[in-house]
Amino acid sequence: MSRPYTLITGASYGIGEALAIELAQRGQNLILISRSGDKLHQLKSQLEYSYRIDIVLLACDLASEEGQSQAEGLFEKYRISTAILNAAQEWTGAFLDCSLEKMTSIISLNVMSNVRILHTLLEKMRLNGKGSVVVVSSVAALSPMPYCSIYASTKAFMLHLANALQFELEKANVNIATVCVGRTDTGMTRNMNVDNDKMAMKFVTAKESALSIIDKIGKRGSFIVGRDNQLLFGFIRRITPDRFLISLIGRMFENALIRTSLRSEPSALFGQRAKVESD
Repeated sequence: MSRPYTLITGASYGIGEALAIELAQRGQNLILISRSGDKLHQLKSQLEYSYRIDIVLLACDLASEEGQSQAEGLFEKYRISTAILNAAQEWTGAFLDCSLEKMTSIISLNVMSNVRILHTLLEKMRLNGKGSVVVVSSVAALSPMPYCSIYASTKAFMLHLANALQFELEKANVNIATVCVGRTDTGMTRNMNVDNDKMAMKFVTAKESALSIIDKIGKRGSFIVGRDNQLLFGFIRRITPDRFLISLIGRMFENALIRTSLRSEPSALFGQRAKVESD
């Protein structure tokens, strides 16, 4: 029987890199996907030398049709027992200040690449009679978020999809978990158009988020990471009207945004500062 691999998308920086390091320490063979080929090769050399595991790399842009097809082709060659879908792109600012091109790229990476990966891998896991998937979501999925509307909506889509698939594949012994992480100190979040000192939600490290995600491998359900997030998006959200929480989040972003609108300054669209976790 072929050796099993754990797939990590968005693997070269931030949470994805931390996941690769932690799982390598546990002796797992890895398939790492990211846009940054140079960083992937550096990570592969480091982890294979230190932990004597096998690592397969794919440097591609999962936001593109070509990249998604390349990933599907790779899945035909290796037995993936666990998949951690982590790659994501974020854009912070007023909806009308974001170009359609940028929105399309975010939706393609955050939603369509994951849908295609799930469609391919879940069928293989079903036929094998076992498998585990962890969808890395965000607390942004748990409420509409003014000034973060596209990102939050893509994360909400994946949360609902994963929760539905848990039920559909339960009898196939395929476990699907969704982990809603909080604000994590990565290049993507550091390049948001906000003054981080004015954000109510504080940073956790990429390693802390990675460990929370690894803890949910093999489990079913959706999980909110962090007591503060559980209080705000779990307990408080259940006892307050949606409009109150939306207003609270909107005012927080208005206070923290470096600029709330650049429609009068089209040459300086801050949306161009958005980063892809897998850069």
